[in-house]
Amino acid sequence: SEVLTDADREYLLGRHLWHKVEPVQVERALHRFHKAAELDPRSALAHAGIADSHVLMIHLAMTNRAHSLKEARAAAHRAIALDPNLALPRVSLGYVAAMSDLDLRSARREFERGVELGFAGTHPGYGDYLTWVGDLDGARRYFQGAKEIDPVSAIIGTRAARLEYFAQRY
Repeated sequence: SEVLTDADREYLLGRHLWHKVEPVQVERALHRFHKAAELDPRSALAHAGIADSHVLMIHLAMTNRAHSLKEARAAAHRAIALDPNLALPRVSLGYVAAMSDLDLRSARREFERGVELGFAGTHPGYGDYLTWVGDLDGARRYFQGAKEIDPVSAIIGTRAARLEYFAQRY
């Protein structure tokens, strides 16, 4: 069996905090991800966590949008350079494309690549994309699958609820 490194522990603690979706916890998560990247600069997961944190900070309106978009893009590209088969940074790049350039074609490509790499149903990115382009039934199916995989995810639950709000199904 493998022993967790200090960088692995920092990453896992960061991911635990990130999933709480609370501003203070997301800031703590970002700190943990930076610490993991400092301990192991070749940790693609640590860099993906940095990208995810900056994207979530934008969603929570707790950061300078331009700064976090730049940081998310750089961290996601670093993660992909370290591990081209990692899905997480693809999702972050999808959000960056949609939020910075309103480039839904690039966003879709990145979200779909994340799904292809085995991250289907565990992150709301592709479901958000389907919502943005008006495929509410497709988004509903995606979020339902995501909730089956992770039934307690605050992010997936709120995104699925937001979809119903957009569909005026109060």
